Amino acid sequence: MPSNQPAPGSAESWTGLTRDIAAVCATLGLGFEVFDRHGRVGRITYPDGRRSHFKGTAFDINALGAAQIARDKDYCARALRRAGLNAPDSRVLLAPHLAARLRTHGSLGPATGDAYSDVGAAVAAIGLPAVVKPIDGTEGTDVSLVTSPGDAASRIDDLFVRHDRVLLQPWLPGHDLRVVVLDGETLFACERRRPSVVGDGRRTIAALIERLDGDRRQAGHRTASMADDPSVRYHLAQCGRDLDSVPRAGERADLLPTANLSKGGEMVERTDRLHPDYRRLCADAAAAIGLRFAGVDLLCATVERFDPGCTILELNAAPGLSHAGRVIGRDRLRGLYRRLITAMGTPSP
Repeated sequence: MPSNQPAPGSAESWTGLTRDIAAVCATLGLGFEVFDRHGRVGRITYPDGRRSHFKGTAFDINALGAAQIARDKDYCARALRRAGLNAPDSRVLLAPHLAARLRTHGSLGPATGDAYSDVGAAVAAIGLPAVVKPIDGTEGTDVSLVTSPGDAASRIDDLFVRHDRVLLQPWLPGHDLRVVVLDGETLFACERRRPSVVGDGRRTIAALIERLDGDRRQAGHRTASMADDPSVRYHLAQCGRDLDSVPRAGERADLLPTANLSKGGEMVERTDRLHPDYRRLCADAAAAIGLRFAGVDLLCATVERFDPGCTILELNAAPGLSHAGRVIGRDRLRGLYRRLITAMGTPSP
């Protein structure tokens, strides 16, 4: 087995994820190389000479087809429903230039074309409030809550500037759970909470965000102010608020419609308290797509008691674990990476 190769740059310039992987590989006696200055791309060499590559949080553990299905939120939901699992109803809308090209090639005919271009019909079928988002988006980017047909049409047109396909789904309440599964076993589970501020009856939302920004910077989170995020201002407007609004004492004001941790959401670990039926459900969801390693996102009425009506929102074939490190600590985080890297070196069960 080749020895570890010198990396471009130095380990100090690597991401925290890369440093954790390198440390785990060193303890396991595995070869480790990176191909760029920040260590976002590289490979691991096992004792038998096999190599597994990684790019960011994407590792060589899931089959390519399964990972691509998971990335497409519409196809993923279809696969889950085919397996008898509860996934949200949705409507796919195509950007005008894509719909025109498909019609030219005969891929959209008179019977199906309107289904991919009539926003009004899609809103009527899904109902309001609803969520619009890119069909293959990540980290909660460009996800918006819409409360009227006009809002939906305007937001979808805006997304068409950057995305060919947009998904319209019903807005569903509940606790947002992320369950990370490896070969059918739950590695980690957390409840994700939307970024929000709590009013004191005196300060504006802008002032409350400023305090929140300070708390988050002190905890090692993102440093950019959420008040500068246009998605925050849009969501506040959808909720009848703006940055100058003054919430009542004890009133919670959500800043975004999603609880994605990369967008400022908060995490509460639920691994030890997760109901066994949620564990089985998440394992079944990953198996339905063909994923060995997956982040399963679901909405449920309760966390500690199983909710048979819970909805599997989507699956992530490259779930990041770095956010978990802030809650479970570096040693335990590296233990999770150790299990993942070890699994990559063994055949699929």
